[in-house]
Amino acid sequence: MVWQLGFHPKAVNDICSQLVNNNLFYNNSIKLQSRPLISHKGDYGNLIIFASSLEYVNAGTLVANMALNAGIGLVIWSVSPEILGKTNHTTPEVTFCDSSDRNRILDLLTNKVNIVAYGMGKGKTERTYNTLNYILDNYKGPIVVDADGINVLDPPLLRKLRGRGVLTPHVLELSRLIDKSVEEILQDLVNIAKEFANKYKIIVVLKGYQSIITDGNIVYINGTGNPYMAVAGMGDTLTGLIASLIGQGYELFEAAIIGTYLHGFAGDEISQYKKPVLPTDIIEQIGYVLAELIDSNNDYHRFSK
Repeated sequence: MVWQLGFHPKAVNDICSQLVNNNLFYNNSIKLQSRPLISHKGDYGNLIIFASSLEYVNAGTLVANMALNAGIGLVIWSVSPEILGKTNHTTPEVTFCDSSDRNRILDLLTNKVNIVAYGMGKGKTERTYNTLNYILDNYKGPIVVDADGINVLDPPLLRKLRGRGVLTPHVLELSRLIDKSVEEILQDLVNIAKEFANKYKIIVVLKGYQSIITDGNIVYINGTGNPYMAVAGMGDTLTGLIASLIGQGYELFEAAIIGTYLHGFAGDEISQYKKPVLPTDIIEQIGYVLAELIDSNNDYHRFSK
């Protein structure tokens, strides 16, 4: 089952989807979550980010800022002390945790957080692999894995992600992961993404022109986004957005679909008056996009005839 996600620029709340194999249209709608008057940050999720290295210090900054602007209640960024000194003024709303403090990390994973984002800018190293393995052994909730988190995955780690993982690879990262050439994947994007997701029972967001989102059964092809978004760090913002939605209570597949669509839609709005579109532009825009959707009767049509 394959669905096409599209939009009309004058109808922000309409996301049209076509069932490709028989050209039938279906009506359905989902609601973006509004907030009760009496609430606090604990109601909207606690995210821990494992991101950044000296080479890619601000990968975590982009993830954290996007997650906050998309509505997560709390962001904790696990970083090494040498990186902390370079990041602690870039994201004022974020709290930090020393990544070498194993007892603190364990307490957060078992008692505090309800969503993990892993891998952005960490480097393809043995330490990156071992840390992910530790997290998966000691944390039972959902996790979004991106970038170097994907690059260190192997079958044992993938099996530990079963039923709770969202992977956001681009084609080259998927190529390394499944040992197929980029050319092979490009020739059969939908089926390869679907088969991989089904094999490990995970959600896959295969990034690129018309990103593919699949749970191994249903496939969505995103219709938002534009080439002016082809800028380093853009994937970090997508990870932050999807993780934020999961932390706030959206189901994994739903968060991946909505996050991918909204991420591209924000980029499309920005590209009308600014080119190129930077990751920081998306971060600044996403709150306005969410406000528009939530305030429009808190409802938009995901599929409409």
